[in-house]
Amino acid sequence: MKRKGVRLGNKKGISVMIGYILLVVFALIISVTIYQWLKSFVPASSLECPDGVSVFLENASYDSGADKLTITIVNNGRFNVGGYFASISTSADQDLPNVDISPYLNEEESSAINLSSSVLFIQGSEDNPFIPGERETHVFYIPAATGTPYLVRVVPTRQEKIEGKVTFIGCGDARVDQVVTVS
Repeated sequence: MKRKGVRLGNKKGISVMIGYILLVVFALIISVTIYQWLKSFVPASSLECPDGVSVFLENASYDSGADKLTITIVNNGRFNVGGYFASISTSADQDLPNVDISPYLNEEESSAINLSSSVLFIQGSEDNPFIPGERETHVFYIPAATGTPYLVRVVPTRQEKIEGKVTFIGCGDARVDQVVTVS
């Protein structure tokens, strides 16, 4: 006696397996295609400042009666600088200064402006007007609720032309920290 159903059942099992295999293959092809497409949006090289970018904090003093932080910054590098990010910590226990002070810049007493969480030099017509050897003093009025500054961190910034576009770059390797003197 021959059973026709046994033979028919095996064909059904094979066709289901082929369907699963095709489904997995299509999913892999689609994921590889999407990965290659998304990879095209990531820049090929990282944005970095030239090695000779360097600034020095000559003075960082805080007048607690007036809530006034005064910093003197010197470009002691080989390249012009466009501005800097400035932040403070309010205690010796904080390893990382985490209070952005750029909004507190007094633009009347400084030759700089606050723009998008950074301080930009404005004394020249160039993209990076702070030339090597120059010295500038900037004044920040820190709200009393923030606390007394203990440490100031300055990270220089530059504007670089990359592939025909001007790009704003933070020079994290050139950051400088200075303990604040309080009076």
